[in-house]
Amino acid sequence: MTPALPALGPGEFDDTEEPDVFDTVDEEAPAASDARAEADIAAGRGVSNEAVIRWLMLPTTNEPLHRPRCRD
Repeated sequence: MTPALPALGPGEFDDTEEPDVFDTVDEEAPAASDARAEADIAAGRGVSNEAVIRWLMLPTTNEPLHRPRCRD
């Protein structure tokens, strides 16, 4: 049986816990994410801004609402 943790009052924090996923910063993650996005765009796996705007404007025209596809 796991021992019970002591009750903490309002505003009290238990600093004895291990660091969680948000306590560490991956400095390379943003650059890796940008590289993947740029590769997707270069490969045609993206939707143009113009296609998205046309799609967003459709509810005002009473036309069927089909989401935009890659290379639209």
